[in-house]
Amino acid sequence: MGGFGSGRRPERTRYAVEDMRSIPMSWIKVNKAALLKAPRVINWKVGDSSYGSALIGLEGNSVRVTFQVREAKDRPWQHLAVSVETIEQPCHLGGVRRWFVCPRCGQRVGTLYIGSDVGCRHCMRLTYWSAQADKMERLRLKKKKILSRMEGGHLAAPQRMQQKTYLRHLQQYQKVEEQINELFLLEIQKILQTRVPLGKNGWL
Repeated sequence: MGGFGSGRRPERTRYAVEDMRSIPMSWIKVNKAALLKAPRVINWKVGDSSYGSALIGLEGNSVRVTFQVREAKDRPWQHLAVSVETIEQPCHLGGVRRWFVCPRCGQRVGTLYIGSDVGCRHCMRLTYWSAQADKMERLRLKKKKILSRMEGGHLAAPQRMQQKTYLRHLQQYQKVEEQINELFLLEIQKILQTRVPLGKNGWL
């Protein structure tokens, strides 16, 4: 029998933006005066354990990010340096709004996320906690619907149902049950800090 987290993971399961280290453009804007003088060091922590740090500096129209991160206490540190271009967009009521240019897809974005690389939400294939909750609810409703087709709402074979039909419903039920369990295990992994629960509120 495999250990915790073993087995096939569904391709559609995604991590949430709230679980990732992030660099919002709003933080760059608030700290722009200080960043123009010297780079700033940011540390990400969970309790007393460090899960990453980044040196953020401004170089003309680019933001220079030099960081080291790890995904768990027993994982090795990863080191990377990347220069991210920024652009300005005129606002309708005057002034300008500054955006990051995602180093992976080239789209303008308001927040960059740091994992083993740097990118936008789409390139990092991130979703939101609310979307994960919605997915769990959809799976539960689907499970309930399958049960409603079974006589008495349980998995025993109904007397008047053909064996082929019963086996099809049973297979569908087992598939949904597996998806629910794997989604639940993913959430448990987050709680156990196999991923770093740091997002927009993780700036120290």
